Amino acid sequence: MVNIKLPDGGSLELELGATVKDLAGRISRSLGKDAVGAIVNGELFDLLRPLPDGAEVNVLTKRDPEFQTLFRHTLSHVLAQAVRGYFADRGYDPALVRLGVGPVIENGFYYDIDPPQPITDADLPAIEERMRAIIQKNLPLERRVVTRAEALAASPHR
Repeated sequence: MVNIKLPDGGSLELELGATVKDLAGRISRSLGKDAVGAIVNGELFDLLRPLPDGAEVNVLTKRDPEFQTLFRHTLSHVLAQAVRGYFADRGYDPALVRLGVGPVIENGFYYDIDPPQPITDADLPAIEERMRAIIQKNLPLERRVVTRAEALAASPHR
């Protein structure tokens, strides 16, 4: 079990491995629907990250300024998926689209991408449309934590 401290001074006990999403749903049904992440011991957590025992947690919704950071982080993953799909549609192995880092920055995010051929301004509308299609699918988010060895084993660029 993990004990979670809430902003109002209360606390909740949850199963070991419980996530921000689990906590939000336990607090209230509406918060469970509206939650986008949390501030946990001063650190930004996504919905799917497990909570540590004794954590001080403030659940976030779209009304909180931190939402932009969480949204942009997720959007960077959508961009990566869209670019890989874009090149797959053009006959390239999606693994040939090498992905670097994609951090959130003050006014958005960027992604270091090494595609099999240069991306031009003419490619951008199609990539953007692919991003919209991915978002429309409302795919479930999944959090996977792997070791360095597992990551290297899964990489097509070893």
